[in-house]
Amino acid sequence: MSSSSYLPSWFTFGNTILAFPRSIEPLAPDFHNCDARYGTNLKTKECKWAVASMPRAREGAEVEWAVNHQGALYTLPMTLNGKKKENCAVSIEAAGPKAHYDVGVYNPPFTLKASPFQLRGLAANIVNTCVRDKIGRDGRPMEGSGGKGGFATNQIQNLADYVQNTDDLSTYPWNSTYLTVTVHPKGRDPPQAGNYDPSVAVLVAEYLKFRQRGTPRDLWNKLNRAIGDFTLRTQKMHAGGKTTPWWGATAGMADKMSYECDAELKAPAQVDCAQVEWSELGPDEEDVALGPTLSRILTSNTCQLVITAAVATVVNWGQIRVALDTLLNVCVANPIQRPTGGRAYVGTHAGVSGGIWGRQLNNITTDAWASGLTGLNALPTGINITVSATPPG
Repeated sequence: MSSSSYLPSWFTFGNTILAFPRSIEPLAPDFHNCDARYGTNLKTKECKWAVASMPRAREGAEVEWAVNHQGALYTLPMTLNGKKKENCAVSIEAAGPKAHYDVGVYNPPFTLKASPFQLRGLAANIVNTCVRDKIGRDGRPMEGSGGKGGFATNQIQNLADYVQNTDDLSTYPWNSTYLTVTVHPKGRDPPQAGNYDPSVAVLVAEYLKFRQRGTPRDLWNKLNRAIGDFTLRTQKMHAGGKTTPWWGATAGMADKMSYECDAELKAPAQVDCAQVEWSELGPDEEDVALGPTLSRILTSNTCQLVITAAVATVVNWGQIRVALDTLLNVCVANPIQRPTGGRAYVGTHAGVSGGIWGRQLNNITTDAWASGLTGLNALPTGINITVSATPPG
């Protein structure tokens, strides 16, 4: 291992001594998500510089962070760029409708309290789990290892508490706001992962499902409609893209596809399913012929993807990738309920069954979403995608 590839726990930045903080794992319901759509080819050393330049305080100490104004010690969003000639940055952002920094929307000013020590530790965890590359015998990063961006949430319990205790899901007050820390390439706008990543919409739907238990029929139906809305939004969102926010309108969305989680398919490893998506699927524009006697089986270690069609059909890998992306988002990575395999298809009972949660796989960058494909319309009738644990033997 080359000592030049990593920094010690302390190092100098100009004439200033900076310390790389201790890595802190997010505690549920907070979570982290590694995804190449937040950045690729990031370097561990460069990202450590950016993390080390974040605001600091002693462990347990909270400071004020200004949202929609500049009346506190720190103002959000905040981006730390590290060293001038390097290509990694860290953004600290407030997330939620009242913190949505759209120049065309006025939101009242408010202040959040959060621990710089905690935020630095979450950013260090992203560097260690998403960015950190494997070093070969020649002392250089191995091809295809690490280098991805990602984000972590902080205080998302604020949103979970509000969702579980309100009867009005048409508005979200300032105290349902939470924070995100994102590691990404320098030069791009703050990615607003807490507003646009589908994992947040899935989190809200999950808590609504918990709240449904034992409620009167009228309230159960109301919550069920809300769960359906969040499910629709999830299928219109994708990591790293400013599309539909998790609270956005659902008018005009038609839920045409079904995503079913099935415990009998068992649980493949998340990293292996990421490898299927990374290495086994072809380019988005490449055609795939399918039919009753022509199926595709793609495997990586514990993860198996089976693509079948009831009639002779030609689709492209981009369509399959978008449907697979949504299916993995729904079933495979679920820290609240036990993850399982699942199926994606066009069916009469469109929607999502089983436990749902935002995917935490290391995914690839794809332009398939730019073509208008979403989890709602990716596949034609008759095609079935199944993800399962690889059968023994």
